[in-house]
Amino acid sequence: MRKAGPNNIAGVDAQLWAALSLFLQYLKEPNFSHIHLEAPKYNDFNIVFNDGEKIICEVKNWNSAFSYSNLRDVLVGIQKNKVVGEKDEILLICKRVDAKLLSEYKYVDYFESLQKKFRRKKFTNETIALLPKVKFWLVSKEANKHTTSALFNDLIGYWLPPEAIDDIVNSVFFKQIFEVSVKSATYTRSDI
Repeated sequence: MRKAGPNNIAGVDAQLWAALSLFLQYLKEPNFSHIHLEAPKYNDFNIVFNDGEKIICEVKNWNSAFSYSNLRDVLVGIQKNKVVGEKDEILLICKRVDAKLLSEYKYVDYFESLQKKFRRKKFTNETIALLPKVKFWLVSKEANKHTTSALFNDLIGYWLPPEAIDDIVNSVFFKQIFEVSVKSATYTRSDI
């Protein structure tokens, strides 16, 4: 049996749960505008704010640790499409990240030895310039599902049995996010 099909589906599933979790987390932020799933020239989804700022999100549901070359490849794609604004961030959502990468990428601007190391790993000046915009969110799909249910429970403002909350989240919100993603469309507060 090929693994590509099931792995792709698992990746899309993780992406949609991350999008829904972040959407519900940002609802209380007054500057939050919408989430745009599968936007042209972007990666998985963007969180967009009223002031034009956005968080460009990429989800990797891999069992292996996200590596230097994975980061380089994501940044090359973003840089090639010229989609990053001055105030934008890049959020990489994954289960694990190489420990050295996690401890080094934030300091490349400050240490010439790290700049040389990243260049040896085939980072260009353009991709190195994007590193200060990068943030990692280490989270599993299961944690996002749990967070989404908890945030929805908080949103409705009254008690429901946990099974009812999970049913609503799975059948209504997740379905809506999936449909928006297929259309490369946006999802706003009014879509709830």
